[in-house]
Amino acid sequence: MELIMKQNKSFLNIGNLLLLLAVLVALNILAGRVFFRWDVSEGQLFTLSDYSREVVSNLSDPVTVKAYFSRNLGQYNNVRQYVKDKLADYRSYSHGNFTFELIDPGDDDEALRQEAAGFGVQPIQMQTLENDKLEVKLVWMGLVFLYGDKKETIPAVQQIDNLEYDITSLIRRLTEPTPTRIGILQGHGEPGLDDRLSMFQEVLSKNYYLEPVDLTTVHHIDTGLHALLLISPNQLFTAGDKALLDEYFMGGGRLGIFTNSVETDMQTQQGTARVLGLEDLLSAWGVSVRNNLVMDQQAGMVQVRMGGQGLMSMFPVSMQYPFFPRVTGFNRELSISKGVEAAQLFFPSSLDTSLASRAGIKVEPFAWSGANTQVMTNRYELGIRQQYTAADFPDGRQLFGAAFSGSFPSGQHEAALLDSMSINLPAASPENRLAVCGDGYFVMNDFLGQRQLANLELAQNIVDWLVQDEGLINIRSKVVTDRPLTEISAGSRNVIKWLNILGTPVLLVLFGMIRWQMKRTRRKQEL
Repeated sequence: MELIMKQNKSFLNIGNLLLLLAVLVALNILAGRVFFRWDVSEGQLFTLSDYSREVVSNLSDPVTVKAYFSRNLGQYNNVRQYVKDKLADYRSYSHGNFTFELIDPGDDDEALRQEAAGFGVQPIQMQTLENDKLEVKLVWMGLVFLYGDKKETIPAVQQIDNLEYDITSLIRRLTEPTPTRIGILQGHGEPGLDDRLSMFQEVLSKNYYLEPVDLTTVHHIDTGLHALLLISPNQLFTAGDKALLDEYFMGGGRLGIFTNSVETDMQTQQGTARVLGLEDLLSAWGVSVRNNLVMDQQAGMVQVRMGGQGLMSMFPVSMQYPFFPRVTGFNRELSISKGVEAAQLFFPSSLDTSLASRAGIKVEPFAWSGANTQVMTNRYELGIRQQYTAADFPDGRQLFGAAFSGSFPSGQHEAALLDSMSINLPAASPENRLAVCGDGYFVMNDFLGQRQLANLELAQNIVDWLVQDEGLINIRSKVVTDRPLTEISAGSRNVIKWLNILGTPVLLVLFGMIRWQMKRTRRKQEL
């Protein structure tokens, strides 16, 4: 009987093993036919956003991607795999209109290398670690997108954080029948696109066609522009200039205005009020950029050479400079500020939005200063070496950025001027959008560094919101560009410090005592 039971048990074990193998085979077949991924990363980096799915699923003609990627990338092989998986995701939602091929040009395939070079993909030098040996070699890591007779290229994919954003932007740009055009105002001392706005131009040109608009040389602003940006003007707008702006805005053109009220001179460390003449026009639209300069206790750092003798005069010292507010107060519910953790402003002015509510215009504030500020008016001393205390910041939170939407009233203009310019203004605009920020420096090359790249993200969000292209904001907001530390009191810092110092040793001692007590109890029970 015992032998029979052993045989039955053996048969049961074999049967269970066969059943398990059958289930695994069935799951493997199902996984090959059904696409599924469980993404637990912050921001869902490994899952296509709804907007990317919409863009690729609406393709009416095929998009082909040639991925020129070397096979052996050492520690960067994960980049190759990520690119392959991401392209496969796009393909799975494209209804057959998105295809890709992974190509290794190799060292001995001259034809493929020439093909890649013809598309603008060049090999890059990369240090790879193989068999505990550091080597420098040429590798290919580029993508080429083909759509009819159009092509777009990503010469090298070295970071994967923004890959979905780049791919969706390229697909949209390839397949759009007409490009989205953004005008950049010129003629009033504004920075140029190819000069002080080149970094801003580089990021925006991924999705939009940027072109300068000089009010001193045009009779009317092109109504084909989807939005017009006024960035840091410092010269007076004439009555005719304002009439042209009003005509464009009343016709449904969207406006983004980034401007400071104070002109600063770091040589003299003095500021003077900017006279732009835009006050009456902005007031008609429900907003005012106040004539002030906001200092914030929560500020960015600058490097200063201290006076005196010896080493202190030779090496720069990092100091907080309250005229460079570190902005972390964003409205997380709005798409215009979604995903922006922190931005750096420079000599900003605050906004007054009280007029908008009286005109029935919807106001959505999106960026504030910290809770401790000083608002300077009339006299602007920019002392870069001055030491500040908490008592120097008695003023509260200040508004730096706001979005406006609705039907806006026209500004007041002389009838004779409008007649001479052949401008016929309606009493109010159709449903329209306006974004205002009390700082125009924050997108300029002079002020952008590695720690201020989130400024460009905020600027992109503003432009996307203006042209109602908010799907791109959702993709960009997946990536956390900055995670500022929350300010805490000195007492709390001391508590955390001593917990870090003593916490682990105390826990280890407690664990040892508990283990010793458990063993002691077990020995007593055995006896």
